[in-house]
Formats: sequence, C-alpha cells, structure tokens
Amino acid sequence: MKRIAAAGLLLCLCLIAGAKEKEKDKTAPLDRKGFFTIPFPIVSYNSDLGFNTGICGDLLDYGKGGLYPDYRQKLHYEVSWFTKGKLVVHADYDSKDLLPDVRIVGAVTWDRDPMCNFYGMNGSVTPYVRELDRKDGIARYCYNRQMVRVMGNVAGKIYGPLKWAAGISWRYYKAGAISMEGYDPERTLYTEYLNAGLISPQEAGGGHHLDLRAGFEFDTRDYEPCPNKGIWAELMLVGGPDITGGPWSYVQMAARWRQYLTLIKEGRLIFAYQLAWQQTLWGSLPFYMLQEFNTLRFKQPMTEGLGGANTLRGVLGNRLLGEGYAWTNFELRSRIFSFRAFKRFDIDLGLNPFCDLGWITKPTRLEAFTAHTTREIEDLRREACRMHGDAGLGFKLTLNGSYILSVEWAMPFRRDDGDYGLFITMNYAF
Repeated sequence: MKRIAAAGLLLCLCLIAGAKEKEKDKTAPLDRKGFFTIPFPIVSYNSDLGFNTGICGDLLDYGKGGLYPDYRQKLHYEVSWFTKGKLVVHADYDSKDLLPDVRIVGAVTWDRDPMCNFYGMNGSVTPYVRELDRKDGIARYCYNRQMVRVMGNVAGKIYGPLKWAAGISWRYYKAGAISMEGYDPERTLYTEYLNAGLISPQEAGGGHHLDLRAGFEFDTRDYEPCPNKGIWAELMLVGGPDITGGPWSYVQMAARWRQYLTLIKEGRLIFAYQLAWQQTLWGSLPFYMLQEFNTLRFKQPMTEGLGGANTLRGVLGNRLLGEGYAWTNFELRSRIFSFRAFKRFDIDLGLNPFCDLGWITKPTRLEAFTAHTTREIEDLRREACRMHGDAGLGFKLTLNGSYILSVEWAMPFRRDDGDYGLFITMNYAF
C-alpha cells in the first residue's frame, strides 16, 4: 500500500511539473447568461452496487451574467439503476436569491435497494466472510430496503461567512428479508439478527421518521463545486420526535470541517481535508437509520456510510454501523491539463491521491450482543471502536467548473473490510 500511495503521489507531481497547459483566452473569460444545461448519460460503476446506467444533469441559472462559474439557482436531477438491483430517483434544488439573504435547498429522493448492504452492527464485532457474500445462493450481508425522503433547508447570514441554518425532513423506510430470485432469505445476517432479538419486531419492517435540525454554517470557499481555497464547516443538532408510537425519539449532533489549501497557484495543486463527527446524544435509532449522515448540502444523492463512495472509499459500503462516528479524508488535488473546447467549454483533467480514516465512537446495542457471545462488554467496545482506513487514487474531469466526473479506486488497510473500492460518480467526495 505504501508503494501504491507513493507511486500515485509521484505520478501526480510529475504530471503537474511536465504538463504544458493549453492557453485559454485570458482576454475573453467565459461567461454565461440565463439557463444552461447538459444532460449526461450515466455509465458508471460502484464496487458495492455494480454497473450503473441512467441520466443526470444540472439546470443552471446564471441570471444576467457576471456570476460564472457561480450561479443564481440550480436544479440537479438523476435517475439511475445498478445491476445489483438498486434504483435511485433524485432531484435537489439550490437557490441563492429566491428570498433576500436566504439560501434555500430542497431535495426529493426515492431509493429502492432489494440487496441493501448490511454487514452487521459495530464494525469488527461482526466478522466479514467473503465466501458468504452473494455466492452459491447465499447473500448473507443483504436485506431489502426502500426509502422515500423529502427535505428542505434554509440558511441566512449572521456576519460575513457565518450563517444560521435550519431544516426539516421526512423519511419513510420499508425493510424486510431479501426476495431476489436465487438467494435464500433465511441465510442472511438480517434474519439472524431478527431471530436473536438484535433487531426488534418494531423496527424490522421500517417506519416513518421526521427530523428537525438547526445549527450554523461557516463558508469561505472561493467556488463551491471544486474550491481552490477556503473553509466549509457545519455544526448542527438534529431531533427526531416519535411520530409513529415507537421508541425511536432521538437527538444527534453533527459537525464537519473541510479546508482547501492552494499549494501551487491557479489551482494546479490543492490540499483538501475533512474532519467529521456525528453522534446520538439521547435516545436511539432503528437499525436501518444507523448509516444516515446529516448534512446541509448534498454532494451525492445518498448520504450514507461509514464505508463506500462518500466516506471510506476502500471499505465495504455501510461496513461500520453505530450510534456515533468520526472520520477524516485527505486529498491532494491536481489540475494537470486544461483547455477550452469550441469556445464554450472549459475542461480540466486532474489526479488526486487520497487517504481515508474512520471509526465508531459510540457502539450500539452492546448489552444485547453480550447475551449472544462469551465476550465481556468492554472487549466488544474496544473491537467496535477500532480504526478503519484506506488509500487510493482518483481521476477528475471537470467541465465549466460545475460538472465533475470522478473515477476513484482505493484499497482498505484491513482485509476484514473487503478487497477494494472502485467508483465512477459525479463530484468530489467533499
């Protein structure tokens, strides 16, 4: 792994030093007026979900001009299907001036996954056995899950880059044993947990949930989709009052700090990192919501982890489930070649070696686990809170500073976390 990381870093630096950028016309910078959109066909791959086809795009409103590459409002849409069965229909809207000095963000998502990853709770407490992962009629680490989500956030200025933020979301989950032809629904971890009482009958089938959130945002980025410099931070409290008569009231705190540092001018080389933490302070969550992360802005349609495309890119998706998480990401983002095509499109190509680290800070249901093992609760806690990580290399193609095609490959540090992660997606991870 050290050799792979060193080779990726050396390749990145050599390309930066040796590439001769095709000069853009600096006297006539590209500008846009009115609405602009380019629908993109989706032909991608996710090592957790399989090959992906569909369509996505952004409808951007640049107003009367002079804002590019920023915008007045944006509508992002995506419809995609994965060969392992997952279907995602998603749209999110972002307006910076619909109301004076108030930013409005809204999203609607339907996610249907008949083979949703479920590697058990508390990370390493539940070992991963490759031979039981979708082979010979056994899909031990899968269950059937659907989710419908409607959410909205508003943010307004307090002073300078500091903003207040508030939001509300409603989510409906439907859960159950897998029903895919060729797989035995009785030989799954979901069914084993249900029979052992680790998943209660009240949560086994899903439910309705309402979240209320309030907090602060601090943003000094020079440009949101791919910043060259600045800080983007969030701090929020999230409350989930019970609306269905079940035991699932809770309060969570979530915090993120992302910083972007220019190492070589004109965005040729940028060091970016993220520090993140989320924890349940009071109450408890049903098992199907343990992987949900709270955020004010969507970088991807699904905000789930730890593990997978959004957090630990070399670790199996949703490998770590608990009541609290901490993780960090480090990237060296380069722009190795840039040019303007047809006098309309600014295109940048880049490489980014990266490293991800994460761990559970608050395990879940340890008392129930001790009833089914011979281990002491403190031994289980230490095992659950072990650090997991990966290292890898990414390739980025950016069109007009807004459309970002991302190809990322990573390997985990621990064999118990899978073989590798390979993702072809849109946007940066953070």
